[in-house]
Amino acid sequence: MVFTNSKVGALKSALTAAEDLRKVTAMNIANSETIGYKAYQAVIAPNCECQCFSDILPEVAQKLKDAGYSAMPRGYMHVEMQKDNKPGKKVNINGKNYEGSNVDPSQEIGNLVAAAALTRSALAALQLENRMQQEILNLGRN
Repeated sequence: MVFTNSKVGALKSALTAAEDLRKVTAMNIANSETIGYKAYQAVIAPNCECQCFSDILPEVAQKLKDAGYSAMPRGYMHVEMQKDNKPGKKVNINGKNYEGSNVDPSQEIGNLVAAAALTRSALAALQLENRMQQEILNLGRN
């Protein structure tokens, strides 16, 4: 017998968001030396109408609501990608000046650390949920 629990779906969405954050970071790092490349910023956002979230970023909360995310259960999250249009450093190649990429390596390392922490937290919560279900099953056998 398997228990259904909405928290498990939310934790799975956290794992997916962490993986998406790693993918965006990998893409930025791979293109950090590409002339003219504009980095993508990955923003972890909830798929709910959290009052605290809409207070902090009301325009993003409105976009989520307009995109139909308001029907998602509380606790779910996803990654939103936004292109960073700030200019890159000037690069001189064969006497010509070009705009280099605007990838910030320290920000990308921070994103990798955040993704790892999110993955560890979600996996720990899933393990705890599994142990609780096992204990409930064991109580039923006694």
